[in-house]
Amino acid sequence: MTWFGVSRSVRDPPDTRLLAIANRESRIVLTRDRGFGELVYAERRTALGVILVRLKARNQWERLALLRARWREIEANMPGSFIVVMNDRLRIRPIQPRFGNLSQLDLSK
Repeated sequence: MTWFGVSRSVRDPPDTRLLAIANRESRIVLTRDRGFGELVYAERRTALGVILVRLKARNQWERLALLRARWREIEANMPGSFIVVMNDRLRIRPIQPRFGNLSQLDLSK
């Protein structure tokens, strides 16, 4: 699997653009931004996979150790899932494939 991450900066690209780049490059998004849930489920945008990190930790090293402890289970459910990583559990939801314009499908076969 190929992962896609972006660090925070003054000029953060919008989440919709990051998701489009990840899709174009067949990457999975690893983020702490809850806005990706809105994009995938409320706006029904396409995503190969999203990992939302919601870990409570004293520092980035502790957060990394907690994430690493869950990594096998995360990998086993990718691609095709929206995974929320919390201290005590993972919440895993499938991402339903989205189809473009259904009128363009050839249903005669």
